Formats: sequence, C-alpha cells, structure tokens
Amino acid sequence: MGFQVLLAVPLGLAAICLFTFLKTNLLYQIAIRDKSLEKEPPALPHSIPWLGHVFGFLTPVPGLFFSKILLWYSRAHGGASMKLAGRNIRLIFSTTAVQALLKVKPDVANSETMIRDMMCKGLGTSDVDYAKYVGHGRHLEHEVSSKYLLRPTGADVLLRQFARVMKKGLMEESLRLSGPADKRGEAVHLYGWLRSFMFKASATSFFGERIFTEYPEIVREFWDFEPRFLDLLFGVPKFVNCEPHSAQQRVVKGMTRWVKANDRDMAGKTPNPDIPDQDWEPRWGSRLVRAREALFQDLELSAQGRASMELGLLFALNANAVPATGWMLMHILDPRKPDILPRIMKEIQEAVDAADPNGDLDFDLPTLINQPLLQSLFQEVLRLYVDVLVTRAVYQDMKLPTEDSQTTLLIKKGTIAMAPSYVNHYDPTGYAGAPVEEFDAERFLVRAGQETADPSGNDGVIYDEKSSNKVSKKPYAFSPGATGAKMIPFGGGRTMCPGRVFAKREVFSSLALVLLNFDITTLAGPRSYKVPGVVASYSGSGIIGHGEMLSKAKKQELV
Repeated sequence: MGFQVLLAVPLGLAAICLFTFLKTNLLYQIAIRDKSLEKEPPALPHSIPWLGHVFGFLTPVPGLFFSKILLWYSRAHGGASMKLAGRNIRLIFSTTAVQALLKVKPDVANSETMIRDMMCKGLGTSDVDYAKYVGHGRHLEHEVSSKYLLRPTGADVLLRQFARVMKKGLMEESLRLSGPADKRGEAVHLYGWLRSFMFKASATSFFGERIFTEYPEIVREFWDFEPRFLDLLFGVPKFVNCEPHSAQQRVVKGMTRWVKANDRDMAGKTPNPDIPDQDWEPRWGSRLVRAREALFQDLELSAQGRASMELGLLFALNANAVPATGWMLMHILDPRKPDILPRIMKEIQEAVDAADPNGDLDFDLPTLINQPLLQSLFQEVLRLYVDVLVTRAVYQDMKLPTEDSQTTLLIKKGTIAMAPSYVNHYDPTGYAGAPVEEFDAERFLVRAGQETADPSGNDGVIYDEKSSNKVSKKPYAFSPGATGAKMIPFGGGRTMCPGRVFAKREVFSSLALVLLNFDITTLAGPRSYKVPGVVASYSGSGIIGHGEMLSKAKKQELV
C-alpha cells in the first residue's frame, strides 16, 4: 500500500505536467492562427503550473532561452507571452513595438517595480530608506546625474580625474615590469590585469582616495558581489544559495564604514558639490558624489541606505565598462585579424597628435571618441555582448504598433512587458557583414557621406558625438543606423542608464592608455588564438563577463 502511494505521487505530478502542456500547447496553436489585427502576444506552451518557464529563463547561459524559443517561434508575431513564477510576462520582439514601449507615459507602464527590486533586493536598501527616496528624491537624483554626469562637460571633468589615476597606475606597472631587455614583460590574465587598474581609477575618481583606506577589502569584495547580483534580484532564497546574500552584506558593510568615517570628519556639515576649483577632493571624491550625498542627507537616509545607493553607482561604473573594455582589447589583439590593431593604433595616434600640449590628457577626447573604427568596434561589443531586459509593469491596457502597420500588440494591465536585447541584437535580417553570431569590427562602417542617424534617438549623446574642431577625411565613417536595426544596450526611455556618456569615455580612454603604454603580445598564434567565451550568467546581466586570456604585457615608452 505504501509503495502504491509513493508511486502515485510522481505519476500524479507527471499527469498534471502533461495536462498543462497539452492545454497550453492547444491554446498556443489557436493563438498563432488568429488573424486578428489587434491581439495579445501568443502564450508559449509550458509544462509546470505556476512556475511556467522559470527554469528555462534562469538557465545561466546568455541568450540560450531566447535562442531556443526563436528556433521554432516566428519573430513575425511581434511578441510572445510566458509565465514566470506566477507573473504574466509579455515579451516584445518587434523593434517598432519596443520603441513605442519606451515612450509610454509612466501612469500607463513604468519600471518602478524593477527599480525597487534592484535597490532593495540587489543593493540592500531598506524598505524605510527606499520609501524616503522613491518620491521626490528620485527626481532630484536624476537632476544631480544630469548636471554632473550625463552632460558631456560633467563627464569630461570626471574623465580627466579617471585618466590621471589610470595613467599613474599603468606607469607604476610599467616600472614594475622594467628590467633587462631579454627578460622584460610578464604573462598575465589580461582581463584580471585590466580590471584592477580600471576599478581603482573609477572608484578613486568618483569616490575619492579615502574609500580605499576605510574599506581596504573593496576590490576583492566588490568582485565577489558583482556576479551574484542577479541571484539577489531574481530572489534566489538563502537556503538555495547563501553566498549572494553574504557577499551583499560584506560590501554594504564596508561602504557604510566609509560613509560613517566621512560623516565624523564633516561634523554635521553637508558636502558641498559647487566649491569653485574643487572638482575633486580625497574624502568624498567628485562633485557628483558630493551632490548625491548632500541629497541623501537631506532625505534623511540612514548611513547604510546611503552606502547601498553609492554601491549602486560603483556597480554601474564597473560592472559594464570594465568587461566592455576587455572585449574590445581582446578583439583588437586577435592575431587572426592582423589589420585591426594597426588601424586602431593609427586612430589613437591621431587623437594623441590633436591633444592640447598644455592639457592633462595624452589625447584629444573629442577626436578619440569620434574615430570610426573605434566606434564601430565598441558598437559591435554592445551588440554581441550586452544582455539587458527592458522591463515595464503595465498599469493600463496599451496597444503597441508593429512593423506591419495594420497589426498591433495588445498588452493588458497587470502584466509585465519585457524587451530582451538578445532577440534584436542577434536578428540575422538586421545586420550586414559577418553572421550575427560572429564579431565583426567593421560591421558599423559605411562609405563616408552615407552615415545615417542613430535610430535609438540618442544622436550626439552615446554614439555619434560630432567633433567641432576636427573633420574626418577617412573614406569610411561610423553609422549606428546603417542597418536600420534597433539596439538597446543602455535600456531606454526615462530609465536609460545615466552613466552612458561617461562609460563610453571611460572605455575609450582606458583602451588608449593601455595600448599607448604597453606592447601586449598574445601567447597564442593565429591558429590557436581564441577569444574567451562568455561567463555563465542570467538574462539581464548587462555586458556579459568573460573568461581569462593569457597575454604578455611589456613596457613601452610613453608617446
């Protein structure tokens, strides 16, 4: 009798799963045959009640879930529906619908739920501090970011301090590697080597030098926390994996020590971001962080709440820009494409030649960030290695247009609209050049005079920054809109990443400083060289991290 009971349990569960699959598959077949011009995205079949597609979605292989869907599900439907742990998700594939989604009013659909999860679950902000921040505080923080970070002038001030610290670190490394000519150089894991310099430079330029004395474990503990952030965001419970929660507690505790130490020194005074001739100071660092701290104190956030907010900024600075620079460097050094490195070096040298001899940068920044091959290579990194989920909770029924002008997607209130970047970044019909699964550094180059506008509506901000003092005479030009495909590497709408202007400057400057100061020789030849694969990560991880590559960094005299 007992054996029969034990056998009945799995058989009953199997029957429930089979029934669920047959039912959802039947509804799916009916939905895809519906010729209505206005309809909800077809619901994808699933087998497990309530959980739905959660196990497939949480597979830690970037893009695998969506690539499997698209093997049998047509993009022409414009979208699809799925269930994730009781949540009704509406996937938006149509680029026209995605653009419309980014423009809807906040009372129709917004990202507040995702922002709360990021702050409270991911960064450790308490419910009390979030309640103080969410109203007027969030709007004021956006104004602070616009003034001190989003505008090119503010980003350039931060970039100069970043470049000074980065250059100093590289010069010290150059001296360390100096030695007899026949023994000069050292084999290193390139990404880990690069990461240490970029993290130190970005943290110092934004947060000051004191953060490293009050929190000396910051480098190690931050990089322990960073790959576990999505476990926290997706609500992986402690009994399943306690390490993400422990990593979060360690890094928030360390950041809180820094905040409290500065508060003691300030003796009740509020940081002042607008002191003349003080773009940077060692305690709080940049004007941006001083302005943020003044705001957070005015909102009466706790020291831990302020620390978690600054952890969010530190995360934004390093979790994406550092791997993006690593991907660019690894593809530039690829011996299978021997013409890329000399062409990149030529573009960097042109920026060096245009530099102000009395300035504090080794290169002219407008010239550097407008070089066509560098921009194309950066854009290709964003296309190939960015995995973001633009997410909106829907509070009113909305109709999204598609490429077919007669067809609209109906997204009902109470659902969650989600636009995965992978679907359109890997659309084989959207890009010229090599197959979309391959890296093509020249994918976004066209003949000079044939450039098209940035289809994301960010001309002059992210990609196509026009230099006022330099006119390119190259036969080719960078054109982000050459394919007509839509890319959303920084998200979109009101929640578009506020650090995108600085991020591009940080990536290009880091790349230039490394290539100007070091000869880097790959230990693998053209036949055995392989760009590292992506690390295991969940959907929505931003710029995906990568494995290590063994290289040899050698000292090179400064240009």
